Amino acid sequence: MHTLLPFLLVGIGVDNTFLISTSIDQTNPIDSAEKRMKDGLAKVGSSLTITTLTNCAVFFLGCTSSIPVLSSFCFAAGLGNIFIFITSLTIFTPFMYYDIKR
Repeated sequence: MHTLLPFLLVGIGVDNTFLISTSIDQTNPIDSAEKRMKDGLAKVGSSLTITTLTNCAVFFLGCTSSIPVLSSFCFAAGLGNIFIFITSLTIFTPFMYYDIKR
């Protein structure tokens, strides 16, 4: 069951990157890179945070299962979801900034 986990996490991460890049692309291209990043992340930040918190809550609630494999899978998926959220904001966002600035 744990072999499915990378595919699940990659799907969630790609969804986050699509949301961030789409919200930044919808800003005014004449504005500075800082303003575009600020406006784009202000639009999508709350939805990313709420989605991540909901996914983590569901996965960590699954840790209470009496089936050990399912409990371990849910813990790893919840932890991976947290890391993907942090990675989306600390690694992907600066790359988007430098791409806009370029």
